[in-house]
Amino acid sequence: MKNILNKIKTGGMVFINSRPIGFNLLIITFLSLLLIGNLKATAQTQIIADFSKRTGPPLIKTKFNVYQTPLAPLQRMLNDQHLLKEAGIRSLRFETAWGKSIDFNAPSITGTYPDFKYNRTGYTQFIKGLEAQLVYPLLTLTYTPDPLKPGKDWRDKPLSLEGYEKVTRDFASYWKSQQIMPIDYEVWNEPDFKVFFSGGKTDYFDIYKAGAQGIKAGNKDAKVGGPVTAFNGWYKDFLSFVKNNNLPLDFLSGHAYSNAGGQLQAMKSALGTFDWPGVETYLTEYASYKSVPGTDIREGGASERYIAAADFFKDAKMFLGHTELTKVYWAQWSDVELLSKEGNWYYQPKTDKMGLIDLSGKPKALYNGFKIYNLMPVDRNETIINNPNVDALASSDAHNAGFVVWNLSDSATTITTALKKLPFKNGSVKIYRIDATHSSYFENKNNYNLIPLETKKLSADQFSWTGNLPAKAVVFIRLKDNSGQSDLKTNLVAKDIHTYHWFWDRGNTNYADFDRQTWIARLGMGSSKDTATAQIGVELTDVPQKLRIVAKTSGTPHIINDKSVLGYRLDFMDTNGNYVKSVLFHGTVYHNYHEKLSWGKKNIADINLAIRVNDHTLNLKKLTPANFNGKILLTFILQNTGKNSSVTFKVYKASDIKLLGPLLN
Repeated sequence: MKNILNKIKTGGMVFINSRPIGFNLLIITFLSLLLIGNLKATAQTQIIADFSKRTGPPLIKTKFNVYQTPLAPLQRMLNDQHLLKEAGIRSLRFETAWGKSIDFNAPSITGTYPDFKYNRTGYTQFIKGLEAQLVYPLLTLTYTPDPLKPGKDWRDKPLSLEGYEKVTRDFASYWKSQQIMPIDYEVWNEPDFKVFFSGGKTDYFDIYKAGAQGIKAGNKDAKVGGPVTAFNGWYKDFLSFVKNNNLPLDFLSGHAYSNAGGQLQAMKSALGTFDWPGVETYLTEYASYKSVPGTDIREGGASERYIAAADFFKDAKMFLGHTELTKVYWAQWSDVELLSKEGNWYYQPKTDKMGLIDLSGKPKALYNGFKIYNLMPVDRNETIINNPNVDALASSDAHNAGFVVWNLSDSATTITTALKKLPFKNGSVKIYRIDATHSSYFENKNNYNLIPLETKKLSADQFSWTGNLPAKAVVFIRLKDNSGQSDLKTNLVAKDIHTYHWFWDRGNTNYADFDRQTWIARLGMGSSKDTATAQIGVELTDVPQKLRIVAKTSGTPHIINDKSVLGYRLDFMDTNGNYVKSVLFHGTVYHNYHEKLSWGKKNIADINLAIRVNDHTLNLKKLTPANFNGKILLTFILQNTGKNSSVTFKVYKASDIKLLGPLLN
């Protein structure tokens, strides 16, 4: 078998997109036939997806989000919000545009310090609309409000930093009072780019200090980040400023347009391997193309056409490998318009057309790429491909499987797919396309929705399909059993208000994710090291008295040393706002684990309880302290359990036990 694989690799014909775990006889035979059949012509592409083999990182749904510029009328944005949920998008970034004529209800901030007056009618409609779609906002607080302008330019540094601190504090406090949680904030937008800021680096640092302190004073549970830069030269100095002034920082953010590699490397270098483990990394604007007018982002450019979907999948697969990167906000959600002096919105020819949604509210090919990604199950499976110009992703849960393939070359190819060892034997298969004649609004105004072109019956745990894959096109195969069950179904258990990440040994391949729509946490050790920490904490209110947590492992987690553990921890807050009690729940993967958490009570757990971790019901009434205020911090932990080991925790209200039954196993 090793000789066969070595020959394949040496010949440069087969690419293994995930770690090889071994091949069964069927796959060895299939590969041998590929070699015998002479694979020199790239017009033929063979792909194997083995659904019995898990690999990582998973296709998490919290990672890929969208950015909405304020250059659009409110009503159009409200009309299009339902499309966010339909595409499975979890978060949207929005710039407030304070001090500009395009601001909602401009000027939305009037008066004088300290007696500012606010008109939040438009913001309330917009943000409440997002909440109704289960989409949480990242609000970028831009720019200088009218009462704080030293002149007439919104790009200038606020005249009073105390006044700016109050504006941001009042803004964050208001949304907390409206119970819009979770919520993230950025301070300013691209301050290193003169188009958006007339000051310098130290001027921005002063603004960040005032804004970050104001946001946390208004809502300590909110996340705040910066420096929101267009380029990558400020990160180290920014972090030094934050550290020296003891400022809050939940995420380091920047922008990239086809140049993500440089930005991510600069962020990683600035944060260091162990120096800022509690800080996440966000790309709060990203596109597959350079943001240069008249190029790929123009009207009719690549961003509007079907090829944008293939480029999305290429970039998404790359970003999945950056497990320290928790959020990417694609630029942009909908196409832009300009506002005339008379107060009328209009489209200016040659203005960029980067939106997932057209001015008429029609979804483009890029939108359908997002939709396919979010229709695919999360847990990733191994793929083998014999064509370097073609790539693919495969994933599955107990009742669903998905396979997407895209062609990055300028030539069509015939693909033959062998989908092996599916998790079910009976069900249906639907096949979709994104190409010049399907699922692309720019090319075909009458055939832009993502609809199946072929429907087949599944009667075995394998499926084969052969078809044409045009240049720059996408094919999606969706397989389902007859149960109607899915790990992607919405399952709201409690109110989550803050998520804590931990990146000790940043740059390693371990990962941790919590999906607030499905209440599933996924933790993995990655493929690099036997010892690593994958943990994620979720701060909660409105928690039911009984929680059922079901765990399923992969890759055989096992004890490596005295810091090995697989389990979860509860920290309880009292009426004084302090975490006063902590309980660690663990199974057999546990060896004298005594580690402090960096959140919650920030201690070694007060109590360690051995449980049947694969399925356990927590009776919170028996655990809570006497002066409990209702807030809990639930942390999922996988540490030092061997490379390629992983665990999935599914959380349910215990009242759903009858409904769930054996489907949880």
